[in-house]
Amino acid sequence: MNNYIHILDSDGKRITSIVDNMIEPIGETALCEQAKSRYPNAAQYIYGGDEMLDEFLAGKAYVNGIFVDVPVIEYTPTKAEKNA
Repeated sequence: MNNYIHILDSDGKRITSIVDNMIEPIGETALCEQAKSRYPNAAQYIYGGDEMLDEFLAGKAYVNGIFVDVPVIEYTPTKAEKNA
């Protein structure tokens, strides 16, 4: 089992994740500091394991401490695009 700091945007969507070194783990605090220095504009830094990563990879967002489906926004072409 791996542990990660998941870096999230303001909508709870994953920007990226940084894995804790399995050979010489640095732990939650040090890993969070690395994430904050690399991604200072992120909205959240969440420590979690493989199960959490699986939820993000399935396209879910992390909002108010739970995983939620991200709404799909359908694109409607403009009249000009339809006629092109």
